Amino acid sequence: QSGHYGRATPMTAITSVPSNGHQSSLENFSVRRTESIDAPQIMKLIERSTEKCFGKINVVNIIEKAVLSITLTSSTGEVLGFGAFYDYPNGSVYDAKNWEHNLVSKFGLDTISPLNTLFLHYFVAKRPYQHDIAQEIIRTVYNACIYVHNILLLSSSAHIGSALLENFSRIKEGPKEEKLFLCARHAHVPQLHIREARPEDSDDLTPLFTKENKVLTETYGDYFLAELIEAQDDNHKALVAEVGGLAIGFMCVSTEVDVELLNKCFELKPYTFLHHVVKKEDADDDTSVGTDSAVDPEELLEELQREETIEFTFPERERTDASMASLKVSVAEVVSSRGDISVAESVRSVSIPPSHVSELAQSESSEQHKDSQST
Repeated sequence: QSGHYGRATPMTAITSVPSNGHQSSLENFSVRRTESIDAPQIMKLIERSTEKCFGKINVVNIIEKAVLSITLTSSTGEVLGFGAFYDYPNGSVYDAKNWEHNLVSKFGLDTISPLNTLFLHYFVAKRPYQHDIAQEIIRTVYNACIYVHNILLLSSSAHIGSALLENFSRIKEGPKEEKLFLCARHAHVPQLHIREARPEDSDDLTPLFTKENKVLTETYGDYFLAELIEAQDDNHKALVAEVGGLAIGFMCVSTEVDVELLNKCFELKPYTFLHHVVKKEDADDDTSVGTDSAVDPEELLEELQREETIEFTFPERERTDASMASLKVSVAEVVSSRGDISVAESVRSVSIPPSHVSELAQSESSEQHKDSQST
């Protein structure tokens, strides 16, 4: 599929999914992107009412050029429905690149833009499932294209079929020779409203917490959620997601974080240990805003270079009362041609057993004896 929306979100098969609160009459079906090989089966679904609404078209051509095309199939692979969506109106009345100004001015659609709108260019479905197929295809489009809030249908005929009329409402404003229909997102996909939590939200949210986990209630009591919401200030905020006036989600955020404890429990080196790193050029700027946890990258790097000790454990038979000899390896820094530190090796202490030390001493004395004889 070509186009932004066709590549953006993968679609998964769904089986017997409820649509708009009621159980669909379709069973064991799946929704997927349309392929060119679906064209012969799609052409078998075309009726006279389809040509009156959309005109005579080349099915293969509309599949290849669609921004997003959806096919609904049965468990046996039979094509039951098809919908093709473009990012501009169908017909030759409007320019594909500059349709927004003319369409908005004609029909008074201030909220319509190319960023949040798709156009239905073609739709067919098998009888007697047209209503359910139309709802499933529209719902799939809105789930796949999260930034689309409107689907428009432009037709020269007011008779677009009962399946589409159930989901589209006609916009009465505008020229009589043009019939424009609108399908809004909120009619098929619930819209979340995020707001600041209120104490009365605890009645809706408490069952969510007790259903998933009772540890919070057993630890802090039955009214911990209401107390948490009431304790909001500049450093502690509680947010609620609601649908239709019902709170269905909750989040509490705070600026008071124990960074040291988090560093002890988690590996946070890739995130600069949750410290605010300030570059030198930014530190010299008077307009830059810093925090108490702001550190210089070089100072942070030096602090992270801690001394490490590697101990080698040997069998008891090799251990003696003699003290172990230690070889200290100093810090080695390899500097690149640009002057940046590419390798920084921390100080390491390597322990060598006495038996190895004695062997080294004997070999060294023998070499010195040979040198004195040669001289």
